[in-house]
Amino acid sequence: MKALVLAAGRGTRMEELTADRPKPMVPLAGKPILEHILVGLREAGAREFVVVTGYRAEVLETYFGDGRRWDVFIQYRRQETQNGNAKAIQLAQDAMGSEPFFLTFGDIILHPANYRRVAESFRRQPADLLMTLVWLEDVSHHSSVIFDEDGRVRDIIEKPDPAQVKSHWNSAALFMARPALFDYTARLAPSERGEYELTDAIRAMAYDPARLVRGEKVEGYWGDLADAEELRRMEERMREEGQAI
Repeated sequence: MKALVLAAGRGTRMEELTADRPKPMVPLAGKPILEHILVGLREAGAREFVVVTGYRAEVLETYFGDGRRWDVFIQYRRQETQNGNAKAIQLAQDAMGSEPFFLTFGDIILHPANYRRVAESFRRQPADLLMTLVWLEDVSHHSSVIFDEDGRVRDIIEKPDPAQVKSHWNSAALFMARPALFDYTARLAPSERGEYELTDAIRAMAYDPARLVRGEKVEGYWGDLADAEELRRMEERMREEGQAI
């Protein structure tokens, strides 16, 4: 099984922690954030990785190399222009083949049991895209995902205004995707921020009656490691659950 990990961002809100390294290389519980993600995906069956790098790419690529130290194979694609996560996904299309693959971000941490749960859920009930969901009290800086009782995703609203919030379920940013996803990322127009965004591709898939986008709720801890405070809180959660090394 293959995995695509987006790790091109700098993480400016990490301030000095990312002065000389990309955010996925910031230490969390004794090792880089991305290493936790890679090991979780490997234990769920991923053996071939494509990592999209950008800011200070050489730091990440030197550390992980070809992946043999973790018993996986890693290749890289560099996103020279930071023009959105959907464009980053497009850079890896040639390497992903025709089978379903994991997709995630290099700064999203969740309890490692969820990687295997997502793979097993996809095998039981295949979809064009299986997206993980986490309940948040405040989704204004994240997303609001609307879905049916059977888990079929109907819409996703990025950074919703209060009037737009119809669900407090947020995308947990771990996916199982069929290659059909590339058809939707390729057709995107820039968002209001001038970027090509994965959220818009997911919405287009959800609106397409010929496609199935399904939601799967995560269990245990989850974190979008946006700044040093989020990093500290995540280390505490991991330590509480016996995950810190």
